[in-house]
Amino acid sequence: MTFITRKELALKYDIHPQTLANYLKRIGIVHKFRLSPKEVKVFEEHYDY
Repeated sequence: MTFITRKELALKYDIHPQTLANYLKRIGIVHKFRLSPKEVKVFEEHYDY
């Protein structure tokens, strides 16, 4: 199980970190900690990456 930072995820998908933060906020992920694999999966499913 590997946790990932928001900055790492933004780099992976080539989007600005603030844009990623807005996307995460829309799907209900608002904490300041690293993202779990489950949360990354929810992001990917919701935004079809």
